[in-house]
Amino acid sequence: MELMVMTSIDKFRSEIYIVVKLFENGLETLHLKKPKFSKSQYKDYINQIPKKFHSKIIIHKHFNLVYKYKLKGFNLSKKNKPSRWFIWITKILKKRLIHTTTCHSLAHLKNTNNKNYDYILVGPLYKNSSKLKTANSKFNEGKIKEIIFSYAKKVVFYGGVSDENLNSLNNNHLHGLIIQGSIWYNNTQQPLDVYLDYCRKLHNKSSYGNKNN
Repeated sequence: MELMVMTSIDKFRSEIYIVVKLFENGLETLHLKKPKFSKSQYKDYINQIPKKFHSKIIIHKHFNLVYKYKLKGFNLSKKNKPSRWFIWITKILKKRLIHTTTCHSLAHLKNTNNKNYDYILVGPLYKNSSKLKTANSKFNEGKIKEIIFSYAKKVVFYGGVSDENLNSLNNNHLHGLIIQGSIWYNNTQQPLDVYLDYCRKLHNKSSYGNKNN
């Protein structure tokens, strides 16, 4: 199961420096999601990241930047969809891009599952990163378990993934988990330490589980 990171929603002090450090310490996928950023701001953000890490970035907006910077892929949503030009170029080049989307309910996930996505972001699960309480009735404990076992290796959970609920979400049936708030808004740990701590805990549980299979 892959541990991914999503950028902060707005500007965050020292974010680029932190992102580079995350890449240097093993991060394979960064979801670049800045809803309020213009295309020029997206370009400025990516330009500050060394080119060798561009292939690890999934972009959520301004999709034509995928080819300009040779990014990893793109995430579709109801608000952000690629232009016909982008779709046309993608078909012609037949370039292998990671193609993801986001679902905010179980019903939406069921309707999306048969479409050709590499994985699907599902959430937000929790109100915040410090409580186990679900964000809403769309993702109660029973439905979270249903998703884990019904959509094997295709779902990535996000939204309130924390140290407190990590054990319940760490499951080999999931494609991955995304951490965001616990990285950018943690009052007790530095972002890199948070990421490395999550990596250790996920690895330790997976190793323990494999020994007992």
